[in-house]
Amino acid sequence: MEAKTACEAQEAFRRLLVERDENRLRHVGLAPTFSDDVDQSYLPRLDTSGKMPDTLKTEKGHLSRWKEAIGHLRLDRIRPHHVTGHLQRFKTKSRANRPCNLALVMLRHVLKSARVDSYLAALPVEGIPWQRVDKKARRLYTREDIAQFCTAAFKTRQNEKGETVPATKNA
Repeated sequence: MEAKTACEAQEAFRRLLVERDENRLRHVGLAPTFSDDVDQSYLPRLDTSGKMPDTLKTEKGHLSRWKEAIGHLRLDRIRPHHVTGHLQRFKTKSRANRPCNLALVMLRHVLKSARVDSYLAALPVEGIPWQRVDKKARRLYTREDIAQFCTAAFKTRQNEKGETVPATKNA
């Protein structure tokens, strides 16, 4: 916003002083596009994060879908309707709430990283609600089930050489 009067300019200058004191100055210049930020900033951090390989594979898969959906937008131009629109399209394909929630988590990771890099003052996903996931009722194991499992785990047999070995490969 450009000030039209001296009073507006002074007010804008005071806001900048407050932001500087609170260490939350805005980034000067154009923010990178979502795709560029993911490729140049987030993925190198992700590769050194120590996460399990399957987690990395899942996260990179969701990030590629996010890049297709909002990759052309600059980070400071991403709005909640962009996010909810993609989630709605993703929901129609996957027909499950949990993958939608995971996709939203991956997007939050990238946007939080962009906030650390001072490209964002606030996250555009703040008010987006989680999709409700029904918890499955699981039956509890009885003492007899546990005893049967333990018996099977320690069962032994004779091999070709006449030695006693576990009945199963992994005992």
